[in-house]
Amino acid sequence: MLYWLVRAAPAHHLRLQNGRFDAPDRLFHSVAESWDSVLTSSADVKELSPEFFTAPSDFLRNTRKLPLGARQKDGAELGDVLLPRWARGSPEAFLRMHRDALEGPYVSSRLNDWIDLVFGYKQTGPAAEVRVV
Repeated sequence: MLYWLVRAAPAHHLRLQNGRFDAPDRLFHSVAESWDSVLTSSADVKELSPEFFTAPSDFLRNTRKLPLGARQKDGAELGDVLLPRWARGSPEAFLRMHRDALEGPYVSSRLNDWIDLVFGYKQTGPAAEVRVV
């Protein structure tokens, strides 16, 4: 969970990293990159924290001007998190759309499937196999 919250709770991150921020290439930089990584790497497992659905949006902004460094792969300075185009550059819009999706009819009608997957019989065996709909 600290992966998402480096900007909002830097002291916790610094305690785990001996007083330094992790390598910039491993810090939360872009929603799209994090999404792609989770979808393409079975070793990358992340769960969204409650901050993705409620205000404030400080975990998406580098309001403290933390020295998070520059990435080696593209030289990008880490500052605010890069949001998807549909968020229109607004962390507040991003959070509102996430909350609306979470509380909407599609998710509500499938909540029992998520509970079975995370806590129940769909954790292992044939029921755990991914089905593309």
